[in-house]
Amino acid sequence: GGGGGGGTPYTYTGIPGGHSASEIESTGGCVFNLAGSRPKDKETAQLNESIFQFLKSTCAAAKADGKRLSISALTGCNGTNACSGHSPRSYHYRGCAVDFGDNPSSPNGRFIAVKGGALSGGRVNPGSDENQDNHMHVDLGSGCREAQ
Repeated sequence: GGGGGGGTPYTYTGIPGGHSASEIESTGGCVFNLAGSRPKDKETAQLNESIFQFLKSTCAAAKADGKRLSISALTGCNGTNACSGHSPRSYHYRGCAVDFGDNPSSPNGRFIAVKGGALSGGRVNPGSDENQDNHMHVDLGSGCREAQ
């Protein structure tokens, strides 16, 4: 999800899985490179269980394949009503999306596309992300569950 750097803060509406960034880092296949020194532990904890498990398994598979992926965006939420950096109603604010800082046409980008494409209901670089070349967006699409 591009756009939306400043302006109105958006609300976190996800169902947090409560996991830690170290669970991702321990796979050895991914590094966190979040913009503006965002809180990786807080944002990882806000991820929906399904996208967290996707991220963990993708990072482990990357390590096994000799790759190292860069995680560039998670929820963008520092608090319940303090989300920014993505478009309104972004799957990021629902805890259902992750961005990787890899060019879609690079070997890492193609690897991410295959993994994201295998995700039930998942979408890779949908909508406004379709033609960008500086990151890979993966979200749960219709499989995203929000807090009621």
